[in-house]
Amino acid sequence: MAVLPSEFRVKLTSNTRLVTTSTNLTVVKGGPTTLYSIVVSNPTAVAGFLKIYDKATAPAPASDHPVFYVPITASVTNVYYFGMHGIDFVNGISFATTNAIAENDNTNMGAVTDCHIAITYAADPVRS
Repeated sequence: MAVLPSEFRVKLTSNTRLVTTSTNLTVVKGGPTTLYSIVVSNPTAVAGFLKIYDKATAPAPASDHPVFYVPITASVTNVYYFGMHGIDFVNGISFATTNAIAENDNTNMGAVTDCHIAITYAADPVRS
């Protein structure tokens, strides 16, 4: 089994958040970052959307433009893996949770309990 030289290895970090009855405005990491995976575990009957932003500050869902959306499916755990190269974010990774998919929706998901979001990322060693 070949081992990659240290300059090709990446130190991954995970940020876990318990979703509450709000838009859960969260900065995962400021600065150049690569996103590798998202796990959304939602045992509740309430569904919504996770909006991912390229921002170093908390997003404003009513006016900011998300890079992409991830469904928060009721009573399901979803795993999203973005490959060994991940998705690059120039400014940082932040997210919000909303009730609807509309880009400018900023309504709460509803009475959510026990819904967890785990985001795995690495600071970009070349750009940071």
